[in-house]
Amino acid sequence: RDDKSYQYIKIDLNQSYPVIEVVRNPRAIKKQPRVRYFGPYTSGLAVKYTLQLINKIFPVCANAEVLNKSISTSCHSERNEVKSKNLLAPTSRSFDYAPAVAKALAGRQDDNGSKERKGMSGVASLEAKTGEVKPCLNWHLGKCLGVCVGQSSSAEYHKVIHEVIDFFGGRAKDWRKYLRQRMETAADAKKFEEALKLREQLAALDSIVSKQKVAQPNELISQDIWGWLVTAEQAVVTVSKIREGKVIDYQTFVLRLPMEIDRAEFVEEALMSIYSVTLDNWPKEIIVPHLPKEVTVLEEWLSNSAGHRVKIHLPQRGIKKQLSLLVQKNAVEQASSRVGINLQIKTALVRLQKLLMVKQLRRIEAYDISHLGGTSTVGSMVVFVDGKPHKAGYRRFRIKTVRGIDDYASLGEMVARRLHPKRVADERFATNLPDLILIDGGKGQLNTILRQTNKINLANMPLIISLAKREEEIFVPTQTEPIKLSLSSPELQLLQRLRDEAHRFAITYQTVLHGRQVRENSKTKGIGAKTSQKLIKAFGSMKAARAASLAELEQVIGKRAKLIKNG
Repeated sequence: RDDKSYQYIKIDLNQSYPVIEVVRNPRAIKKQPRVRYFGPYTSGLAVKYTLQLINKIFPVCANAEVLNKSISTSCHSERNEVKSKNLLAPTSRSFDYAPAVAKALAGRQDDNGSKERKGMSGVASLEAKTGEVKPCLNWHLGKCLGVCVGQSSSAEYHKVIHEVIDFFGGRAKDWRKYLRQRMETAADAKKFEEALKLREQLAALDSIVSKQKVAQPNELISQDIWGWLVTAEQAVVTVSKIREGKVIDYQTFVLRLPMEIDRAEFVEEALMSIYSVTLDNWPKEIIVPHLPKEVTVLEEWLSNSAGHRVKIHLPQRGIKKQLSLLVQKNAVEQASSRVGINLQIKTALVRLQKLLMVKQLRRIEAYDISHLGGTSTVGSMVVFVDGKPHKAGYRRFRIKTVRGIDDYASLGEMVARRLHPKRVADERFATNLPDLILIDGGKGQLNTILRQTNKINLANMPLIISLAKREEEIFVPTQTEPIKLSLSSPELQLLQRLRDEAHRFAITYQTVLHGRQVRENSKTKGIGAKTSQKLIKAFGSMKAARAASLAELEQVIGKRAKLIKNG
């Protein structure tokens, strides 16, 4: 697999207020100093869950990105001085610098011990200067240091970010001890509100630790334990990541194999393939069920990449051998599960091909319409190849000839545009015609589209069917009665996945388009949301409304038409 399909959590320590973000394919920027990557994550849900827990445990500012953009260029020289300091050491927890940004945002203690805002370069505050920086949600909930309201400095925020980095490195035990000490100190000093927040952070941390299985209680070395199942064309590889004796992550990779590769060569290829996209949190030991050919050379490459010595080990007995067998068993289960899914898809395609009496069913396209009260109407086309989503083939349509709410006509326009000879011949749009077209709807929607497509002179016109949502009935042009399948049948479930994916893709595009319309509307003073809706419904867009005559506008919004012409 290409590493662009994996997700990483990125922390850029060059920023005055480091942002914790998710990125893909970071190879192009891997060489940047002071940028940390954690991953690769093979599951989007795992990334989302991790970030949610980080926000529960650590006082992360949700406005960090806005703060970085709002920093005055007058701070540039002092920020460069900060960048020259070594902040990469995991154990570094003290920061003796105070850059201009920190001076701008940090609160200072007055004689009574209360905090007040401090300006930057003669400006009252960042917020006053830019009008952009406002308190983040975490600050209102008491879960932020307050960098966005000037109650904490860049240096203090860097301390928090380094604690996050330590946490990613598997040092949950140290962090838990630190939180408990702070909580007890706050309680002894009768700072009960602070103690309560620390207790909540401790509870969130415990929820993570409790889900991490104890692998080797007395072994604190960081390890990756490998297991795999090799078939004729691919290998399913599972990697169990153990840090401080606990399993902190479990990853599954699918690797395509060259023909006639032996086990030792496979191990070498697999290790290099997966660790070439590993950017941080390297293990010190890799446990494998079979050794590669050039162990010494591979260990040297891994050690140079990791920045510390990495050993490859084949256990013969003991707990490491037991763990290796367990991960190997999980690899077999993962592979069996994937084989089962592929078999279900193949079964669905064969049955559907027989049911619809078509020559083949390699490429299927599904279409759907989305709008907001008849405005911002858009269409979506999703593509499944061999029963699986082919996202590179997805396309979006802005409906041009239909005004108001008319899903039938909108679908007809979209499919007719897709099947137009010019569009079919355009390789940038699609490499080939589909074998089947699916639309969301009943007999009415299908007949409307067929009237449109019958006007198109196209050889090898694909079969067009519809799937009605209420009874999950399939309407086919050559049959008078709808086809009813069992809800558990693989072929119906495949069609449902296509329909639902088209619906999701259409809504996503409609939301983006509507957001643009709202921003466009805000440029006209005195025109609110309801008036804008009327104009878009009547003219199709605000751009078209502005091009209309005063008389046409007055018919829709009355006296307020002058605001459009004057705006």
